[in-house]
Formats: sequence, C-alpha cells, structure tokens
Amino acid sequence: MWTESACDPWMPLAAQVTYYAYDIYQDMMAFIQEFMGILGIDGHAETRDVTQSPLTQQADMALMLKTLPCLEQIDKTASLRLLEAIYATHVLVSFPAQSLCGRKKGMVENYEQRFLDLIQAKPWIVQKFTFATELAFLITKQPDKDFAEH
Repeated sequence: MWTESACDPWMPLAAQVTYYAYDIYQDMMAFIQEFMGILGIDGHAETRDVTQSPLTQQADMALMLKTLPCLEQIDKTASLRLLEAIYATHVLVSFPAQSLCGRKKGMVENYEQRFLDLIQAKPWIVQKFTFATELAFLITKQPDKDFAEH
C-alpha cells in the first residue's frame, strides 16, 4: 500500500502532481484511468489524436516515448507540429534502439539524424541519452519564447 505522498512507485514526485495521458486507443485510456484511480494517482487519461487536436494543458514534463516513428509513418510533418504544440517546459522524446527481435539495424544513427534534422531550426536545448534499448532526447523549451502562442 502506498501513502498519499508516495502514491507513484515509478516516479516518486510530490503529492500535488497531476498526470495527463493521451492516446488514440480508447481501451488503453480507459485502462490507464482505472489504474490511476486504483493507485490513488491524480490523473486524467483521454482518448485524443494529438496531431489533430492540439493540447492546451500546460505541463512541466511531457513524455513522448517511441511515438514519433509511428506518427511519421502516417504523416511526415506530424512530429514537428506536435513537438511545437506541446505546452511543456521539458519534453522527453525516445526512439527504439533495436527491433522487436533485438537487431540493431542502424536504428540509433538513423533516428538520431532524423530527429536532429527535424529540430535544427528550433532554439531548444537538447540533451541526448543512450540506453541499451532506447535512444532519448530531453528537449528544454523556453516558456517565455516557445509558449507565446498559447
């Protein structure tokens, strides 16, 4: 059993943190909403196509884990539009470092180059993190400049 101040065993954050989750799959969002309710996590899970329906919720951190490769299969311009539209100071973007079979196939190099090309004109601060199964980039936006249109 978790106490209210430590209700999230994966990310032990302050009790006043609210989680927002978005995905196009209704059953997944229903599961996440129920899961957060069972654990007593303050959160909202919503079925939403974030490429078509812009987010308005301000956040300190947004997680886009292995999302961009899927979006780009449908629309090559969706990734940058979404990254620009996210109203968060920090955005963690990740890419798979290997196939489901465990093969590397140059994925890290390809994803890294594609991502850096995608954001090259942005004034964002970007840090790279390499893990055994994932490549990640932490984008830090400047709220006074990057959130002007919100």
